[in-house]
Amino acid sequence: MSDTPQSGGANEHSKEEKTAVAGGVALLIVVVLFFGWAMLFFKKVQRGTIPTDLSTVAQEQFDLSAVREAQEQLQKNFEAATDEFQTIRKEAEQSGEALYEFDAVSEDDTGGVFGVPAEE
Repeated sequence: MSDTPQSGGANEHSKEEKTAVAGGVALLIVVVLFFGWAMLFFKKVQRGTIPTDLSTVAQEQFDLSAVREAQEQLQKNFEAATDEFQTIRKEAEQSGEALYEFDAVSEDDTGGVFGVPAEE
């Protein structure tokens, strides 16, 4: 004899149990549908009705000429800036001005780096 009363109604399970069962059934349905779709998809690929070479599609949709033009323009600008810098440096050397090399970190009047007071 069991301690719990036996009733034939649907209310004998708690809400959490019902939710867990419903979630499990929903998950099972999703998994079955996914595997069914995957089987049909691969059968179509085997028959040849779905194109498998996708590399040409991506190249046709993306125009590389604009990228090449931008790259060439950046290269020209970089070369022009480098040439200008070298010209300024040569002129400074010829005029006898001292060239200074600066550290990446500079200290301000308070002795700190970048406005932060130095620790003492």
